[in-house]
Amino acid sequence: MQTTNKNIQVISILTIFFFILFLFFSKRAYSDDLLSVKFEKNNFTKYLEIYEKPKNIQDLYITNQDREKITISKFSNKLTVINIWATWCLPCIEELPALNDFIKSNNTNNKDSNYQFITLSVDIDGAKRVLPFLKKMKIFSFPVYYDPKSELLKKLKISRLPTTIFLDLDGGVIASLQGTFTWKLEETYKLLQKIYLN
Repeated sequence: MQTTNKNIQVISILTIFFFILFLFFSKRAYSDDLLSVKFEKNNFTKYLEIYEKPKNIQDLYITNQDREKITISKFSNKLTVINIWATWCLPCIEELPALNDFIKSNNTNNKDSNYQFITLSVDIDGAKRVLPFLKKMKIFSFPVYYDPKSELLKKLKISRLPTTIFLDLDGGVIASLQGTFTWKLEETYKLLQKIYLN
């Protein structure tokens, strides 16, 4: 009888142990889901990097919807937030509606705003792929630009998508946020204050 009880205890302990292991590796496998949870708890500092000196990307070329090449310096008249994404990136797709709603509800991109929000797609097919995709998702609140060779990410040595970068009035990158973000009103303003008023 004692042997049977001990066997039951051992099986129970092993079951709990393997369950804990399962949870641990599941969390590592779905790190982007964890990012969203942590951000909702205002714990975004782990994934936010504020640079000591602005990174110069003003001369990098990106493409607008008319397939015209422009430089990043075009955005130097306002504090600019650039969300870098792709249609094949699931966390990006999950994040876009929240970003769209934030911009729409706060009139962030109107002429009187201190900020401007744009998105930069790294899809190889550019507008041909992206515009129908956004139309299907009913996302219309922000300008879309294209960087099919990911030159900007290479320049900043960033490999994660989505990534959001923050430009100062001179068009220099002063911070980057790798991974998804909630774009909830209170958390977004806290993020902007931490970056621009730090």
